[in-house]
Amino acid sequence: MLEAAGEENNSATKTVVAAVGEDNSAKIRKGIVRIVNQMRKSIIEVVYKRRRKQEEPIPSEECGTCNSSGSS
Repeated sequence: MLEAAGEENNSATKTVVAAVGEDNSAKIRKGIVRIVNQMRKSIIEVVYKRRRKQEEPIPSEECGTCNSSGSS
């Protein structure tokens, strides 16, 4: 599986080099890497915020399992 992904990546790199030339292909690859890293960072932040939100306890007046005195 990884070999196939590597071959596919190599093929894509060859296509980029053929289309824009060797000098520009390096710039394009750096730009793509930068974009992917930014997306990865954003995804990690969103997942982290969701997990934090799920871990927050529900206030007793909202949970509906407590009586008016505050005990369950």
